[in-house]
Amino acid sequence: MSLLDIVDQNIIRFKTVLHKINIACESSNRNPDKIKIVLVTKTIPLEIINSTITRILEEKLLNPNKIILGENKVQEASKKFISWNENSKYNNFERHFIGHLQSNKINKIIHLTHLLHSLDSLLLAEKLNRNAKKKNILIDSLIQINIAKETSKFGLNEDSLIDFLKKMNNFNQINIKGFMTMAPNSTPEKVEPIFNQLKLLKAQINHLELMPPLEELSMGMSNDFETAIKCGATIIRIGSAIFGTR
Repeated sequence: MSLLDIVDQNIIRFKTVLHKINIACESSNRNPDKIKIVLVTKTIPLEIINSTITRILEEKLLNPNKIILGENKVQEASKKFISWNENSKYNNFERHFIGHLQSNKINKIIHLTHLLHSLDSLLLAEKLNRNAKKKNILIDSLIQINIAKETSKFGLNEDSLIDFLKKMNNFNQINIKGFMTMAPNSTPEKVEPIFNQLKLLKAQINHLELMPPLEELSMGMSNDFETAIKCGATIIRIGSAIFGTR
């Protein structure tokens, strides 16, 4: 299949995603402009990603300031993030790291990332803060919470969250922007309570005023983003629904 054919299919899928976002927002009385779409580009070659972004902008499907690129593996992310950062055509787009971050790989990615989605331990927070201080940078981050309590997924247990947040006040280089969670691959009826619980948790934490108000809820992927939007997601992470199955 030619590059043009691949990009054509990506654009068709992207338009479908936008349509579904509009429907989900209409049914929940939300503004679709407030939904941030992370284009999850893992394993997709740069040529395909860049050509797809160019078409998205040419067809005015998204404003340039709404383009967010997401990766979940440090080695692949660092290569792509460096490429985009060094290219004037792409260096204004946001770059999010959405995967589990091992503490020994912090230095390879934190200076290239606008938002980390997966802060999930005090050990990681300590090392992030130390490395960020050395580089004289601030790190915007979401706390990953394992609402579904799946042993196969990373994230804090919600019962330990308040204590975790109190300790986070000691880390001046990290700005906590909100929460992220992953739901099981299941039906809307089963994932909806998980997303609603994260929304409730954010409201409870904001009420306690432990830190500046949290704004972001990163929840919902290709198979469940419509449900997530209805439950209050501000960030959705879309990969295969745009770029096709890997």
